[in-house]
Amino acid sequence: MSLSNPDEIYTFREKFWKEFDPTPRTAVNEFRIEHYLRLEYVNKYYPEIRGWGKSDRGRVYILYGPPDEIVTNLWFNSEDYKSYEIWLYNKPAGNNLLAMSPDIPNSSQMQFMFANKQFLEKYTQVFSTEDGELCDPRLIEKMTVGFD
Repeated sequence: MSLSNPDEIYTFREKFWKEFDPTPRTAVNEFRIEHYLRLEYVNKYYPEIRGWGKSDRGRVYILYGPPDEIVTNLWFNSEDYKSYEIWLYNKPAGNNLLAMSPDIPNSSQMQFMFANKQFLEKYTQVFSTEDGELCDPRLIEKMTVGFD
């Protein structure tokens, strides 16, 4: 799809937001407001790379909202990563084959793991129990370090 002028862009945007409006009979689109609040938060608290899709933690925050809990390990026992964060959501994990695994602590929760290769606050997503998200099964054993 190619939008060639400002009117087409405006029409496309309005149609998009209207499609996701949870209460279309009201003047306020709560979905749109929530999206922009999440985007503002991401740009403030995950400034390593601003904007959608450029920061893994930012992308996950925008899509799924704030995690219910964050588990941080600053001295990750690995030559590959120096630290990590695991974001836990109090909602069921997707249909990923690793969800509900007895080898993964709290696997019934939706979770994301972000690892930091250096101490530069640049975390990249390396694992998730959610369908369609990055999942490297080799990290399961390493994830348990934070839950001992």
